[in-house]
Amino acid sequence: MGLGIACLKARTALLAILKDGAFQNALMISQLLPVLNHKTYMDLIFPDCQAPRVMLASTLENPSPAHVSEMISVTLKVSSVLPPYQQAISVLAGSSLKDVLEKAHELGGFTYGTQASLSGPYLTTVMGKAVGDREFWQLLRAPDTPLQQ
Repeated sequence: MGLGIACLKARTALLAILKDGAFQNALMISQLLPVLNHKTYMDLIFPDCQAPRVMLASTLENPSPAHVSEMISVTLKVSSVLPPYQQAISVLAGSSLKDVLEKAHELGGFTYGTQASLSGPYLTTVMGKAVGDREFWQLLRAPDTPLQQ
């Protein structure tokens, strides 16, 4: 999938969740505005106040069949429960962690909980283990390689 299509899909997804009210915090929404207007914060340093204003419009275009999204396999492991949970989950490339967790739940044997926050959903439990001072989750890109994003 080309970067242009990926950006278009990300922008469309952001617009959709904004319309659904996923973000209640104006600060969070303000962080998205430059991206939704195809700008960076560097573009905002010297704004062109004479430039015509552009209104955001939802893009409902679907990628052409030639750009069918590829499936990837994500291994979901929870070693702090007995018996340890490990399952390979197939999702579309570019899926979010929430997409992976939902798919694992649909397949059965996996539970998780979320709580609404000003920044969007907050992961609170995984396989009955609640977030706390002595409980944490680490997202790995590969064995012993932390996910950077």
